[in-house]
Amino acid sequence: MFYLDNEDNPIIFMIIFLIGGIPSHSTKKHNFYRFLILIVCDLFLAFLMPYISSMNYSNLSRASRFSTISNPLLVLSAYYIVQLIPIYQNKLSRYVIRTSLLGLIVINISSFSHVLDRIVIDLAGHSTAKLIVFAAILSAAILAISFLLVLFFDDHLRTSKLFHLVDLYFINLKKWDSFIPWLLTKRKEFKIFIKGHVKISAMIVFSYILSALSMLFMNVSWNNPTLNVNIIMMTIFKRQPLVIMNAIFIFSLMMFTWAILRRYYVALIISILVISMWIVASRLKILARNEPIMPSELKMISVWGSLISMANVSVLVTAVIVVLLAVCLIFYLESHNKRTSLSVTATIVSIILLPSLLLSSLYWNHEGNPINVVVRGIGDDSDFFNQMYGAQSNGPIVQFLNNIDVEVMSMPKGYSKASMYRIRDKYQKEAAEINFARANKLNKQNIIFNLSESFADPRRVSGVSLADDPINNIGELKRNSTSGLMISSGYGGGTANMEYMTLTGFTLSLFSPTLTTPYTQLVGTLKHNPSIIGSFKMTKAIHPYLGTFYSRNVVYQKFGIDKFYYLGSRYKIKYQYKIGKNPYLSDQTAYDNTLDQLRKGKSGQFIQLTTMQNHLPYDHNYYKNHNEFGIHAKNGTDTNSLADYTCGIHYTDKAVKQFIEEVDKLNKPITIVFYGDHLPGNIYGNSLEKDGLVLHETDYFIYSNKYAREHGAVQKMLTNTNYVDPNDFIAMVAEQTNSKVNWYQAMLTDVYHKLPAFAVNTGQHTKVPGNSGRTQFINNEGKLANPKKWTKQQKQLWHDYKLVQYDVTAGKQYLVRDGQLK
Repeated sequence: MFYLDNEDNPIIFMIIFLIGGIPSHSTKKHNFYRFLILIVCDLFLAFLMPYISSMNYSNLSRASRFSTISNPLLVLSAYYIVQLIPIYQNKLSRYVIRTSLLGLIVINISSFSHVLDRIVIDLAGHSTAKLIVFAAILSAAILAISFLLVLFFDDHLRTSKLFHLVDLYFINLKKWDSFIPWLLTKRKEFKIFIKGHVKISAMIVFSYILSALSMLFMNVSWNNPTLNVNIIMMTIFKRQPLVIMNAIFIFSLMMFTWAILRRYYVALIISILVISMWIVASRLKILARNEPIMPSELKMISVWGSLISMANVSVLVTAVIVVLLAVCLIFYLESHNKRTSLSVTATIVSIILLPSLLLSSLYWNHEGNPINVVVRGIGDDSDFFNQMYGAQSNGPIVQFLNNIDVEVMSMPKGYSKASMYRIRDKYQKEAAEINFARANKLNKQNIIFNLSESFADPRRVSGVSLADDPINNIGELKRNSTSGLMISSGYGGGTANMEYMTLTGFTLSLFSPTLTTPYTQLVGTLKHNPSIIGSFKMTKAIHPYLGTFYSRNVVYQKFGIDKFYYLGSRYKIKYQYKIGKNPYLSDQTAYDNTLDQLRKGKSGQFIQLTTMQNHLPYDHNYYKNHNEFGIHAKNGTDTNSLADYTCGIHYTDKAVKQFIEEVDKLNKPITIVFYGDHLPGNIYGNSLEKDGLVLHETDYFIYSNKYAREHGAVQKMLTNTNYVDPNDFIAMVAEQTNSKVNWYQAMLTDVYHKLPAFAVNTGQHTKVPGNSGRTQFINNEGKLANPKKWTKQQKQLWHDYKLVQYDVTAGKQYLVRDGQLK
């Protein structure tokens, strides 16, 4: 029932363990020969599978097929060897077997095993010897506790009333010929029980049905595109624990309503109506914006009149009819049935249960908290980066509750209104000094922040070599303009986070781990979202894909972007091209539409350009010539996927060259910040512990066209450019274009020049102090830096930066009042 597709669970362990208790009627000699034959076959196949997997799939995804505990050859081998061992011949052997069984069950409860994993890894660090020692000690401790529990069961519970009742219940199962009469008796008893509890039983059934429907209705087709499985199979067999979890919340709502209103049918029908409306509303929102209802949207209830006016007429008419029918049904049932109230105890429990369950969600995302361990063990995956998939896999109720417990950021020391104004005054003086030497205005420039999806030179990754250079044009641009490596705070994903950091100058690493995607979790909750966009009168965003992903259509509006060009928007993607079998629109599409906007604009403007061409998957052989670069790779890298990806960035390279050539023809000051958001996912087999920093390095360059250079922009900045973070681009583009800055941009300029690059910890093991937490610092030589060795001025600058980020995103926004920051 739970995790049928997953062998790593206590039920499977228990079943396989108990198979050993089935006696074999063969001789010990025959059992021994069978064991030898089976174990030799299994070892041979287990040895062979990595080669077969590598040959057929170019990876090791099928390598462990004959190494798993549910492999029949291994199970039968274990069975026959167990038959050679005398069991249950004495009290000691019984204790050993029971202790082993209990230990196996406990250690393989997923939520518990995750905690044990963290304990052992934290204690052992990166020493294999320590890992073995601590794992052995912990295993021995679990077995010791299991043994004490077995003793307790034998010596105490065996004499208890509970065990006596169990023995009486199953006593007729000892003989086969009494099984059918026993079963018929229990069937009658079950019917009597149901008749006595028919109202509660009906609530349970309705709760389960509504729960399953709520998860199914979050899908827009019969096949889930993320997992590529049928949605009914996924919901019933893969996500069954979450169906039950959602059903518990629905049932608790029904009981709560019954306890408050004291009328069963009123409570039942109102609860069904409310949950049904929630399901329909969530589905309508998914169809419109690819995400379910979020907690931040509850404040929209205050403008319910406007919301109703936006709804489809047929939906409104249907809702009114359903409500009227529900009211009629309530009157009929209440008038034709006796009023049934809950007992005092049941009433108290029902009133307490729902609020307790809802309040527990405040701790779901607190890593290590017991409640967090339980919900993660059940299988709740908050999946903040893709809220629609979260609703599909967790259900709209659980996913809604997942988004309640979001701590934005811890308050830095010294936060107050006075301290924020001191910081503003301090950097206003800095801005005056910077602006004295600069001639241009930022809002007169044409600035393009070009996020290139998954763009990163694969040749930097350890174990990867290419016969030819797939990005020679971009390499030439990097040599002749401001360029280097950007340290991404994501690997294989996190596009919207890179956008957020480049636009705001704030870093993801200072946010709480529960705030994984500011676009969907933060921006919509804030009244003011200051960013570089506020420095321009004309702002646009171009994304040749769906505008609802990461809620960009809402987020860009909150940032103040005037026009958002995406597929299906009122502002059309005018030019559309594809390459080979790639379903995504090409980078040439992005650049041609950007050129169209550049040619139209009469004054300075800001354009947020996000491409889609090189998005995963990479194993579909999109391009005919995907093997042309002579890929060689080690460390478990998928060479077929890497070949297709490399071909994709080669097309990006060509498109960028053409784009730059066209930009140079325009008599407008244009500066392009080109950067890869993260490395591609599901390609490289390298360890983050060893190569984490390299796996977070993407390519960037800042190019100013000929006209911009003739009017004050520099061609190439020479200092502090080797390693940067996305938060640096605002300061860098202002410096390259010789543009004046406001006080916040002056502070970012100080951060860019005086502090090393920083990002969310890349996962690379380091003994450098200060780099073991969430923020990791990388100097201009690409080495991990120690913040403890900073000067007093550097430490104060870092603290100022944290205070400003806290004030704007989690504090009282002193700095954005009266238009101080836009």
